[in-house]
Amino acid sequence: MSPYAIEIDRLSKYNYLVGYGSEIQADGSLQRERMVSFRISNIKQLRIMNSKSGRMTKDKQKQLKQALFTKGPQFLNGNTIEVIAKFTNKGIDRYYRHANMRPTYTEKLDEHTFVFHCPEHQAHYYFFSFGNDVTILSPRFLREQFKNQYR
Repeated sequence: MSPYAIEIDRLSKYNYLVGYGSEIQADGSLQRERMVSFRISNIKQLRIMNSKSGRMTKDKQKQLKQALFTKGPQFLNGNTIEVIAKFTNKGIDRYYRHANMRPTYTEKLDEHTFVFHCPEHQAHYYFFSFGNDVTILSPRFLREQFKNQYR
């Protein structure tokens, strides 16, 4: 990992070490470098690797800052999906009141329907607890996951 910063989540509950990292495959090769975050309280061991520079380009820093702004440090590791969610009046009120793990909407289609671009696990963690107060219109696989879990 090439560390960038220590960031705190939006509710000031946990600190995260954020930066770019790549996994080492069984054959010794590196996977593509990607943004990563680790909750500091979950880190068991740190080791400095002298063979790798920790510097990152200004472009990578800019991309990381943007991702931190939109996703927050706790959701850097996930692939971003587009979620279209339709809320009841109670669901809209709940969305604005419950900030923990809340994704920021990127578009408002009408007064009850919002578009989000967030990691799949963030969408799942946040919207699943809404029950009947939100309907996931898209993606279909997330809608099916919710239906199956509610059963």
